[in-house]
Amino acid sequence: MDYSNAADAAKTLKSIAPKGFAVVFDAVGGSEQALGWEVITSGGRFVSIVDTPSSVEAQRKFAKSGFVFVAPNGKELAQIADLLNKGKIKAPAVREVSVTRRRNAPRKRGTEGAGQSRPQD
Repeated sequence: MDYSNAADAAKTLKSIAPKGFAVVFDAVGGSEQALGWEVITSGGRFVSIVDTPSSVEAQRKFAKSGFVFVAPNGKELAQIADLLNKGKIKAPAVREVSVTRRRNAPRKRGTEGAGQSRPQD
């Protein structure tokens, strides 16, 4: 998907989830945040790690929104890497799922919010 063309990106996302996405995670900010508001479903959740989400857009979409400040810390990351390498902590299993495959997959009860987001049908 070409995110540099907002209209094209919006069209592609709307073809995946015609009724919108229940959760939008903004890791870019700026004009890309507007794209997130365009594809979020009414009553959805909007989280940004870059900018404070628009309260006007949140009200318009009846959405809950929030800003989570994330600051990279090389020293902490090195400590975490050391703990991982020594086997003192374990990273959770990570599984990448195609949005189109996930959309067409049978839904299992009780899996909502289990660390993966999915589009609203």
